[in-house]
Amino acid sequence: MLAIGDRSHIENVFTETASSDDHIVQQIWRASMHVASIVIAIFLAVFFGFLGVSKVIGTKTVNALLAHVGVSPSLGRAIGGAECLAALGFFGAALWIKAAGIAAAIGVVLLMFGAVYYHLRAGDRNPKDLAPAIVIAILSVAVLGLLATA
Repeated sequence: MLAIGDRSHIENVFTETASSDDHIVQQIWRASMHVASIVIAIFLAVFFGFLGVSKVIGTKTVNALLAHVGVSPSLGRAIGGAECLAALGFFGAALWIKAAGIAAAIGVVLLMFGAVYYHLRAGDRNPKDLAPAIVIAILSVAVLGLLATA
């Protein structure tokens, strides 16, 4: 029986309920962040899969873009190979292989820094020329952060 002024039992009930609610909120948050990392990883995998293959096979459009920024066809194929590996890594991240996704994200961020450098070196100062590399780098950092904290 509770004595008058004995609030410890009532406080314990509220503390346990709050703790349980916090745990549920944390589980929902983790699940939603996991889904977000999978969605972004799949998008990046498809994007880099197409981009990498087009550089490896050397389509005319891609070769013209690479020539514009001063990238030789052989370097373009090497970049395409790296992009194909990134695509595999992002697919790996979507399939629960965390290390593959982290490696892909780091590699893509480095590739995008290189892309921005080459565009600036070629005189491309228009934001529409730089935006794709910057957005992809940001998405890769997002995947990196989501995977690293998962």
